[in-house]
Amino acid sequence: MDTLLKKLTILLISGIFISNSHAENNVLYESDTAYLSGNISTQAAFFTQNNSWFGKAQENIGHNDNSWWEATIEPGLKGHFVLPSDSQLFYELSYFYAKTMKDDASGETVTLDDPGHGELEQGYIGWRSGKMFSLADDLLELSLGQQDYKLGNGFLLWTGGSAGYKNGAWWIGSRHAFQDSAIVKINTGAVKTDIFRLKNRPQSGSAKDMRGFNFEYLFKQSYNLGFTYIKVQQNHNPSIDGADILDFRLDINDLSALPAFSFMGEYVKEDNGSALDSQGWYSQFAWQFDKVNWTPQLSYRYAALEGDDPDTHSNEAFDPLRYGFADWNSWYQGEIIGEYVLGNSNLNTHMLKLNANPLEDLTLNLFYFRFYSDQAQSRGISSDHYADEIDLIADWSVNDAFSLSAVIAIAEPGDGAEEHTGGDKNWLLGMIYGSYKF
Repeated sequence: MDTLLKKLTILLISGIFISNSHAENNVLYESDTAYLSGNISTQAAFFTQNNSWFGKAQENIGHNDNSWWEATIEPGLKGHFVLPSDSQLFYELSYFYAKTMKDDASGETVTLDDPGHGELEQGYIGWRSGKMFSLADDLLELSLGQQDYKLGNGFLLWTGGSAGYKNGAWWIGSRHAFQDSAIVKINTGAVKTDIFRLKNRPQSGSAKDMRGFNFEYLFKQSYNLGFTYIKVQQNHNPSIDGADILDFRLDINDLSALPAFSFMGEYVKEDNGSALDSQGWYSQFAWQFDKVNWTPQLSYRYAALEGDDPDTHSNEAFDPLRYGFADWNSWYQGEIIGEYVLGNSNLNTHMLKLNANPLEDLTLNLFYFRFYSDQAQSRGISSDHYADEIDLIADWSVNDAFSLSAVIAIAEPGDGAEEHTGGDKNWLLGMIYGSYKF
């Protein structure tokens, strides 16, 4: 697979020199009653760092390597058959392989000789109603198998696979599909309802069986209200096994009185008696400066994810379920802290974001994070202030098929991180990432 990694890297770099090209037509077959397309997606990323784990990498994760590579490849087929009354039978099939070269900053690869693994990614079949009913096109859709299911912007449900460790490519991830899933979607336009059964693909006995429904209401293209109920079963974790989860979401965009203003927020309540009585939420406000060069947007987000209070009999530690990467820092909060040190539990964060578009195909993002432990004692430390982080990210859409991103991040330890890791140095990380689809 080392040869494959080198080929992928060459392929990604070569895309820089074909910025005026486009992905080739990937339709394999098309007629009035059938359609089939094929594609291959490749990703590669190179990482370099200094003073990882605040200068105490050997003590915390068992190695102090300063650079590593990740790469993935996913070939796939997707198509449908047209049935009577314009309904459709649709399907998708893909295979995903990922690899890590050298040890990454998560520490999960230390005991492995050659972390990398391939498996089925998408593998499902479904039916959609087409124009069979008069209320709306594609009013009803049913699907079974291994497939994606994404809720909101990834705060709670986004990815069903397991990355890193023996599977390789911890940062790239991209194993999104849930296994043994069944999803029913009812779409009447402004109102959408999903009924689902999902099971994530476990890495080490951590499978969650989640059943529930999702309801969304879109009002005048400006307000999106969402409510989700989930029942969780997990035999290996008594705190979440049998829990009831309620999720409330609100997105506000394009208000006539304040067109530059936008808001998104989410509140999650997790109830399993004394085994789990927790909550997590966030609020994010943004303002778009349309009349300024580069049309910058300034955002602020506060996220509060409860930790377990050691002075109570109940467990208050928020379970983040299957959160994922919908956009930069949603919901891996910070390219250093959120990727490699802290998960979305026992964590309160302030985030400031400034993004701008100096060119149509170039976006710049500047993030500042301030991290606090919700319950410092649960981490075995005394200080709530954990760390501060600054991320500078550039995204370049070279063409329809090829994109590049560059990241520079620095994390400064607070008293909490110094107690937790034993390190007191600033952690510097650099990354170059490329994606090519054909």
